[in-house]
Amino acid sequence: MQTEELPEKTLETLTEAAKTARLSPADEDTAAQLLRQALASGKKGLAAALDALVALPWNVGVKAVGDAWPELKPLARTQFLNALGKVDSDAAKRIRLSLARGLFPLDKPATIKLIAAVCAAMDATEGGPTPRDRQAFAGVLFGQAKPWLLHLPLAEWKPAEADAVLRCALAASQTQPFTQIWVLRWMADAGKLAELPAEQLEVIAKSVERWHPKLKKDLKKTVPELPKVIDDLLAPPAKSQVKVESYRPPPNPAAPQRRPAPEAAPARRDRATVSSSENFDLSRALHEIDDYVGSLRAELQQAHAVRREREPARGRAHAEPLAATGED
Repeated sequence: MQTEELPEKTLETLTEAAKTARLSPADEDTAAQLLRQALASGKKGLAAALDALVALPWNVGVKAVGDAWPELKPLARTQFLNALGKVDSDAAKRIRLSLARGLFPLDKPATIKLIAAVCAAMDATEGGPTPRDRQAFAGVLFGQAKPWLLHLPLAEWKPAEADAVLRCALAASQTQPFTQIWVLRWMADAGKLAELPAEQLEVIAKSVERWHPKLKKDLKKTVPELPKVIDDLLAPPAKSQVKVESYRPPPNPAAPQRRPAPEAAPARRDRATVSSSENFDLSRALHEIDDYVGSLRAELQQAHAVRREREPARGRAHAEPLAATGED
């Protein structure tokens, strides 16, 4: 494609093409270059840049913004972030999180502002973050193995910002016990875990209660100081004691009554009567099965993470780098 004559038109064409199909590597490089130029042109190219950011692959947008960021003046950066924050869509939330992660090595205050604003929008919906919100949050800020979220300085955030981020992090990690352990560690290190409202701690406790014993042990090892409502669930269960009573068959009225000989002792027979049907707890059995399945999932997740670390970095042309530009 020719980009010298009408760069704005070319960026618009690539943006429309990206809405229906994956761009070629050459077109992605061209789009990143044109997007960077649009950002550098100030208000003139801001509208085109916003449209392109939402439609183009996230790695293209993160690269363009990261390359242009050192050249932008503080006012231009603020205008860009404010304008992007007004784009209300799932794709816009996703790219804002990706940009926040990509800008972290360059501008930590901008990272905090972006993530806090996105989480506030997610948390403002009725019932908290939606399934798509939780998926976007986990895809960008968790990744594989230890969550990337641990890099964020939670203790430095304002209380309102920190609360919104915490609620999103807990909601996104609720079905991922291994990840939730590290989220709780991140919160505890910042002194935020003990400050959670009682109802939020109850939600966490109910989630932990369903975990496999191995995961509970990992939680206690990773986060030694836990709120009491959670810590009580990690105590070893007391051994159940089954009371064994003497059993005597009930009298049968139809049987003929016989008087025993004076010298004969009454016939007695002792045996333990533990009825499996009376002591079987279906709810507990289902919880144990659920815990076991959860542990298998967690072990599979850890195995995948270890395998990825050992494999050579091939076939990842479109994967986001961990340290600078996005998700695993």
